[in-house]
Amino acid sequence: MARVSGATATVNARETDAIGAVHDLTNGGARVVFMAAREPSVMSNSLKSAAKGGTVCLTGSPPGTVELNLQEEILRHELNLIGNYQKDYPVTPYHRFQWTRSANRSYILNMIAKGRLKVDHLISHDVSYTRASEIYSMISKGPEGWLGVLFDWT
Repeated sequence: MARVSGATATVNARETDAIGAVHDLTNGGARVVFMAAREPSVMSNSLKSAAKGGTVCLTGSPPGTVELNLQEEILRHELNLIGNYQKDYPVTPYHRFQWTRSANRSYILNMIAKGRLKVDHLISHDVSYTRASEIYSMISKGPEGWLGVLFDWT
């Protein structure tokens, strides 16, 4: 799906050393790494994949805890860590945070409308809202069997 969405390179961590592959692709580490995984243990690999002085953005909502080597994985590489949780986005922009929920939604919907952001291939289920309980049960079991769900509320 990443290739269909426009990614120029992909790494399958089940088949190769993901950290080494990212370092090879980026000549030393990615400037920005988005950790958007369900499994918190991926955080360590996200930090190790970043370039010195890079940024690691933790997004989504992975449950649980993870143990990190602060000196080796963060301090010596002078990494910037950003936590991103949309529930807490401000309603009104301020000097350190200009992107509000409405600004984000407007931007994304505009990109979709213009055809610059393609999402149709990311929808694996288009179902009636009456099947919500069944669908949420499937989602709670993990990422297998679904990618994106669209509920029809008509």
